[in-house]
Amino acid sequence: MTGRSPEREKHQGVGVSANPVTAALLLLALFGGTARAEEAPIVTQRVDRRFVQKTGRAELSLGLGYLARGDFYQNVGLEGTIGYWLDESLALEAQAALYHAGDTDATDQVRRDLGFVPNAHREQSSVTVGGRWSIAYGKALVGQETVVHFDPQVFGHVGLHSAEDAIGPMADFGFALGARPKRWLELRLDVAIVLQAEERRDGWAPLLGFKPLVSVGFML
Repeated sequence: MTGRSPEREKHQGVGVSANPVTAALLLLALFGGTARAEEAPIVTQRVDRRFVQKTGRAELSLGLGYLARGDFYQNVGLEGTIGYWLDESLALEAQAALYHAGDTDATDQVRRDLGFVPNAHREQSSVTVGGRWSIAYGKALVGQETVVHFDPQVFGHVGLHSAEDAIGPMADFGFALGARPKRWLELRLDVAIVLQAEERRDGWAPLLGFKPLVSVGFML
């Protein structure tokens, strides 16, 4: 029978008992490093300060629009708006517009062939009050260095309009996109659906129109 030396058994015993300790230390170091890595915050969103602060400020704008309502006239208008921003997203405003209603080819043809004139009246002016709501905010890089800040908006107004000295009610609502290349300057496109009522020889007539408006605004 072959026997084992005490020294050999001693060394083997130490080796066997050291392996679990080493494995435990390795696992502890591994999970400890993973936990520290998970604790480190990862920034995925950044919040920028608004390019211009609108709360408590007034804004003036002047624009050129076209009122299309199927009435045989080309209604080109000059419109001014004054608004006051209650906060960064909501403004109250008043608008006034003057129109030049020119004849169309259809108007000339009806007058020439039939001797009639359209029953619709020529649009002259309008005055409305309402509000505007900025529903979002963003910015875009134009070219190499120019950053344009923009905000999509919705709006609505009610008021009166005048057509050949006949006054009737009106309302409009629509969507707008404003762009600010400078803090004090806004370029804006409004696209509105216009509802009007007009008194004619045979009574009141409802009118449905469409009005794009391009304007330049100045923050005060």
